[in-house]
Amino acid sequence: MKEQHFKELGLLVVQFQTLEQTIAFFASELISTDQTLENILISKMSFRNLCEVFITLFNYKCRNTELIEKLNKVFARIKEIEYKRNTYVHSTWGSPSTQLGDGALRMKKKIKKNMLSFDVEVLKEDDMRNVIKEIEMLTNNFLDIMKEAKEKGLLVFSSLVKM
Repeated sequence: MKEQHFKELGLLVVQFQTLEQTIAFFASELISTDQTLENILISKMSFRNLCEVFITLFNYKCRNTELIEKLNKVFARIKEIEYKRNTYVHSTWGSPSTQLGDGALRMKKKIKKNMLSFDVEVLKEDDMRNVIKEIEMLTNNFLDIMKEAKEKGLLVFSSLVKM
């Protein structure tokens, strides 16, 4: 695997973490003004649970059908991108043989219906870069919804939120 592939994989992980922390921040904003309480409740949540809790809090506090639909579409895509991120992070990486082409070889063991199988693919730098761009876009889409909810007076955030 080339150094550039390692760089792209690292950027993907960091960009996803930014998305996760953005969701966690706004979930805590919807829970309480007590930051310690917020952190206690959120810090040990899996990403999937964090997303479910956030959506539930948003639905409860916002009560705007249009924004809830927008948010559900964004989170449907976030769920897909989380799966891809998990696949990348929990794979074995290497360099492909020359027959497979230039890129990074990703191998993932799976057991499905009591059968062992392997996912194998060769990823180019652009493949990973596109995922990074999509995570960034989803983060921005999420923030746009939070901004719209604030501007419409549907949600109130602490003074920490500057939008």
